[in-house]
Amino acid sequence: MNKFLDAISDKLLPLANKLGSNRYLAILRDAFMLAFPLTMFGSIVVVICNLPFLSDDLKSLLSELFGSAQSATMSIMTVFVTWGIGYYLSKSYDEDGIFGGVRTVHLVNADVQSQILHHGSILLFQVSQHPHPLIRMSGEGKGSK
Repeated sequence: MNKFLDAISDKLLPLANKLGSNRYLAILRDAFMLAFPLTMFGSIVVVICNLPFLSDDLKSLLSELFGSAQSATMSIMTVFVTWGIGYYLSKSYDEDGIFGGVRTVHLVNADVQSQILHHGSILLFQVSQHPHPLIRMSGEGKGSK
């Protein structure tokens, strides 16, 4: 059994090291860990609302009381993860993390709004196409007005 585990670790350890040292995967890991407490809260609410020994009336009451908490935690988690991605990406480039997080949340919000406001071939929001990500995030460079 030890030979089998040694063989697997010899094959998988280099791959795991490469994945663990990848900048972008580490940023995603850290951003999702930032929102982990919200995930735990939402999970606890789901468990409480679906305990098998509760009566159906009590389950429906709990669903009415805590039903919005389940969707709210997922929505708030989206904002946390988005902010975390911008924050940790900016920090990895030795830039101001707060600015990167705020701009990422702003740009995602603006992109969602632009998708809502899209009518025909007219897009009501324009993002800079500058090749440097931090200049593109700040709205400077060609394509921004």
